[in-house]
Amino acid sequence: DAFTFQALPEQVCPYEPGSCVLMPGIEFDTLGEGTKRCTFKASAEVVNMIGQGVANSMTGIGVDAMASVASESFGQMVGAVQASLDTFVITAFAAFVFALVFLVLLRFFIGWVVWISLVIVVFLFFFGGSTLFVLSGQCKDAGLLASGRQQAVAVAIASHHAAKGAMSGKFFDESMTGDGADYRGAQSRSINGRKCAEWDKQVHFARYNSTNFPDADLTKSFCRNPYYEGAEFKAKTIWCVTDDPEMLWEECLPVGIIQPPCPRGYAIEGETSRQILFGSSIAMWVLGFIFVILILVFLARIRLAIALNKVAARFLGNNPHTVLIPVVQGILAMLWCLGWFMGASFLLSQVPADHTPSGYYATYGEAFGTGSTCAFFEDGEDCAAGVPGECTNKWPTGGVWKDKDCELGEDGEYKCWRCFQPRYVIDGRFAVSFFVFLWN
Repeated sequence: DAFTFQALPEQVCPYEPGSCVLMPGIEFDTLGEGTKRCTFKASAEVVNMIGQGVANSMTGIGVDAMASVASESFGQMVGAVQASLDTFVITAFAAFVFALVFLVLLRFFIGWVVWISLVIVVFLFFFGGSTLFVLSGQCKDAGLLASGRQQAVAVAIASHHAAKGAMSGKFFDESMTGDGADYRGAQSRSINGRKCAEWDKQVHFARYNSTNFPDADLTKSFCRNPYYEGAEFKAKTIWCVTDDPEMLWEECLPVGIIQPPCPRGYAIEGETSRQILFGSSIAMWVLGFIFVILILVFLARIRLAIALNKVAARFLGNNPHTVLIPVVQGILAMLWCLGWFMGASFLLSQVPADHTPSGYYATYGEAFGTGSTCAFFEDGEDCAAGVPGECTNKWPTGGVWKDKDCELGEDGEYKCWRCFQPRYVIDGRFAVSFFVFLWN
């Protein structure tokens, strides 16, 4: 009432065993040495039963299917655009109507639009830089928002202490080693910004006071890590008793530590990736600062531009017939783009007959060549570059297919592999067409 079949090993087929069982009588073979592509073929027992001709036909079905998938390219994308041309026209018309309405209404709120846009750009610069900065130091077991809040709190506390120290001339030593038992700094806020209670006045953990731990320097509400020598239970870093009844105690960070180390690992595991994120955050902040300076420098020019646009908007309101000018221009532009697109699609599809060879080849590797051993973004000594075949030595490349009517070569070997052309080609005709499109 049951059958047992041999499944492929897990390193070859990383799925459930039931999905890795080969059909009886079916084997797999590579299409060519170094191609890293394979197709199915009939086993020797099946060939003896059904004959070589039927077995070759079955193999050809697999190769043709793979060639069909491989032919997915720019040509099919153009075809998809052509198939959705009606949607494109409706979308373009709707966008044009919305833009026209916006142009008419702009006379009433152009100043607000300009200033709000500038503020949004500045915000995006600094928000984007802050996000990248948080990501560069985010711990694996912490969320992005929680990490951002903690780092923002650390920046605010560090700024407060720097300003306070500059005014009073008194600075604390914020150095700390290990679990923080030697910390004698002035941190009085937890990692999430909660205010610490004074050690000698808090009641939730009454035994932690300056009397019971005279060597721990439990001064005021400063964060510390008090414990007896050889104690079995102790905190892993400095902490304090908070004034928040929902969070009786919480860990702290020394003042000035914005991104603490992550003993359990980082959310972004690669050190190089974290450095790139950190550098990108600095670059975003610098660009935002430069943008603010440019706004201040050209403030008079911005106001003048707003005033000129208000005058133009009033002119448009007093002469509404001038609205027809951009309407006609827009319609002509859409018709021109549509006509050029149709003509360019025709030019792209005119592939010369001699773009790919029309002969026969004995092996898949001879026709297609060999592929690279690595993906396009990988590099290294183990990555070998692919060698194009007779059908793939021109761009854009076509593909290969296995003909059922083979040609017998002079060496007595059958040649069944042939080339098929790509769906498009970019040549001088398209270049001239594109130049005319841009010129007009």
